[in-house]
Amino acid sequence: KRSRGLIARRRATDRDGSPARASSANADSNNVTVNRPNENPPRNDAFKAGARPVALVFFDSYFFVVNQDDGTVSTNLGVRADDSYAPGTTYQVGASPSAIAADPVTHRLFVSNTGDGTISVFRANKTDSPSTLQLASDAAPAGLDVNPLTRKLYVALEAKNQVAVLDLDHLDTVAPVLIPVGPRPHGLAVSASTNEIFITQLGDNTVTALSGTSHHIDRTVALKIIASEHTQNPDAVARFKTE
Repeated sequence: KRSRGLIARRRATDRDGSPARASSANADSNNVTVNRPNENPPRNDAFKAGARPVALVFFDSYFFVVNQDDGTVSTNLGVRADDSYAPGTTYQVGASPSAIAADPVTHRLFVSNTGDGTISVFRANKTDSPSTLQLASDAAPAGLDVNPLTRKLYVALEAKNQVAVLDLDHLDTVAPVLIPVGPRPHGLAVSASTNEIFITQLGDNTVTALSGTSHHIDRTVALKIIASEHTQNPDAVARFKTE
């Protein structure tokens, strides 16, 4: 099962936290674009990724790029004197990976594998093979994110209409907590400052805000999706506004 969007974007920042770059994984052209608006003059760079890159994260000075069609996460050094973005380790993960998140406390990365219902786990810039967390094989895990303050990993289970909550410090011994949400939860992001989890639901075009304390739904907002005239895929390039 493939990720629905043609373009996956994650904002990247330099070590000092300044928004010096924005990066995009481009599924159709199998590369990553790095936009550098603060340079004079502003410029765009690009480096090659694997087959159908759909998500990325910039972490520990590296880009980690999820390549859906070959089941890998490729890495490229994000800071180099000659700006060549030298390739690093490539990790073999599960079937049809779709999203990635990093834990800054343990320097582990987590990849949701939509095709086989697993989460791949590996340490940044280590060459060890990823370990595997098995969720339900038909769960279709999609978006995921980490709250490093509460030590929780949240995973949208698109085929189950649930969000799985995993204890980052006891992944192998504590079973996930499953929270019912709206139909076909897909994208997911954590706000550590407010301890909220935001989930986009493809089944009814809504966004749900989940409390990280009670795991109750705080609110759900309906969205109107207006497809761009520049694409035949309304999931790829769309504008959203609340109704």
